Amino acid sequence: MYKGFVLFLLSLAFIAGILYYVGFNETVGVMLSIQPAYFVLLILLQLFTMFLSAVKWRIILRHVKVSFKNILAVTFVGYFINNITPIGMAGGEPVKAYLLAKKEGIAPEKAFSSVVVDLFLEIIPIFLLSSIAIFLILTNGISMEIAMVIIAASFVLLFFFVLSLTLAINKEYSMKIINVLLCSFSRLPYMKGRAEKIRSEIEVIYGKFNKAMKEQMLDNYILLFGTCISIIVWSLRILRVYIIFLAIGIKIPMATLVIVQAFAIVVTFIPISPGALGIWEGTNIALFSLLGASAGVTAVMAATVTMIDRLIFYVFPTVLGVVSAMWLGVNVLGLLKKEASGKVDMENVAKVIDS
Repeated sequence: MYKGFVLFLLSLAFIAGILYYVGFNETVGVMLSIQPAYFVLLILLQLFTMFLSAVKWRIILRHVKVSFKNILAVTFVGYFINNITPIGMAGGEPVKAYLLAKKEGIAPEKAFSSVVVDLFLEIIPIFLLSSIAIFLILTNGISMEIAMVIIAASFVLLFFFVLSLTLAINKEYSMKIINVLLCSFSRLPYMKGRAEKIRSEIEVIYGKFNKAMKEQMLDNYILLFGTCISIIVWSLRILRVYIIFLAIGIKIPMATLVIVQAFAIVVTFIPISPGALGIWEGTNIALFSLLGASAGVTAVMAATVTMIDRLIFYVFPTVLGVVSAMWLGVNVLGLLKKEASGKVDMENVAKVIDS
């Protein structure tokens, strides 16, 4: 019943174990030595990144009349949901779509197709980042095991890339894929208990959903500017880590930074823990210590950078998401209880939002 909460506690315990092994007091000491101006800069950078994500979503919904204020608030809620569910960066998308459709009164198929297109546009820069990382690994004599993991994940990303195009173009293949996905996703949060009902409704709504997908995904304006914003957002995330290293007096090589970030992103696609807690920290600390040793990166420094990055990328957006959810009138405690009990399907989300 409390699977999500147990996973969260286990993740925190894993992080605590890592910090204990690395040196908790030393890590905290380095964090406290950083000038406050750096933290202000990092928070502003994160806010700007989240703002750009909302701008991209607004561009995708350019054919629909929606309030950017609500798009921004729902985007923040999406960060919050992503951070409490073990489904990578896609956990909050169903809630985002439903919440925006509810608040703006727009057609559900347009809202849901927009989050699918949004994920599609996220895959492009990740695939690009993975390709650059593989090239850097091959040209810098770095362990091929790291490259193999990134290559394997790149094929997974390519699959989702092709899947998104198929959903927009071919109904026959789309229905086959949807049936397979529903069988798999029926065990995941937000879909549990809803797969059969969705399957029975899918033929009715597919025409509208397909039309909305084509309108959004085949729009050159959306593809161009949406992809550009996605690339900028991922570049800013890398820049954030680079700034943290500068804050502790380390000029990390860009090649090392790109490889570690690409590997961490790839690994955190595995839906194991809420917000990839523990997985992200362990991966970053291990790889920064290994690949950044020549630049003077110690385990303590790697832990410091990783924990600060987590505070900025996880804790801050989560708090902002909770505040935004309350502002939108979402019963946050009710949503958390549904998530903890594994009952966060769309029907229960609707009940929580409407309550």
